Amino acid sequence: MRKKTRHGGRCWSAVVVLWLLAAPAWRYDFDERREMSLSGFAYSRATIALQDGLAAQQHLYSAGDLVQHRNFLTEI
Repeated sequence: MRKKTRHGGRCWSAVVVLWLLAAPAWRYDFDERREMSLSGFAYSRATIALQDGLAAQQHLYSAGDLVQHRNFLTEI
């Protein structure tokens, strides 16, 4: 006969304890109608090489190559 293990019971006990200790979630309403508004903007920034690479960068890029491109999202 095989012995029963208590590993499963320990796992469930740990889950229940963690669930009971969890902090409740709270929300914040920004106005009387319980609405909030967020605004922001997105933009893109690119850098294009105006001349060939110099010295150690000689083989990395040439004039007219896109050297760097970044997208930004800003929340106001």
